[in-house]
Amino acid sequence: MPAQLVIDQIKALRDKYHCRHFLFSDESYPPALFKKVSQLLVDQNVGIKWTTLIRFEETLQDQATWDLAAQAGCCTLYYGMESANERVLNLMDKHARKSVIERNLQMASKAGIWNHVMAFYGFPGETLEEAMEPGNSSWTISRSFIRLSFSIL
Repeated sequence: MPAQLVIDQIKALRDKYHCRHFLFSDESYPPALFKKVSQLLVDQNVGIKWTTLIRFEETLQDQATWDLAAQAGCCTLYYGMESANERVLNLMDKHARKSVIERNLQMASKAGIWNHVMAFYGFPGETLEEAMEPGNSSWTISRSFIRLSFSIL
């Protein structure tokens, strides 16, 4: 869906129902749309708060993008991390590296965006030590998000 059409629909819903908070319900909000919609929300002074689910992305490595999203009203992001261990992420065929995860969380947090990270234990082949890695106090992202939830497979 083109970014301007997203904005037009948001404005129509905002005006018709007096909505000021939106959840963009997408399992993985595309980075290009994240950037374009944020810019249009600011340019057109839409004046809403919003949240979405998003992947950790190599293409979202500049602070200006996160600052723009916050300025556009992004207040919460939900991430599917699945695991904090790089070997397990590779087993899952995830394309996010630990450094990208850390950087995305740090930049979003710095912009004032609340982060919620979802992970799970028990992926086939995962060791107990690997499963416990998110709880390791030496892991630097622990200071960059507010909430961490886990599921057990």
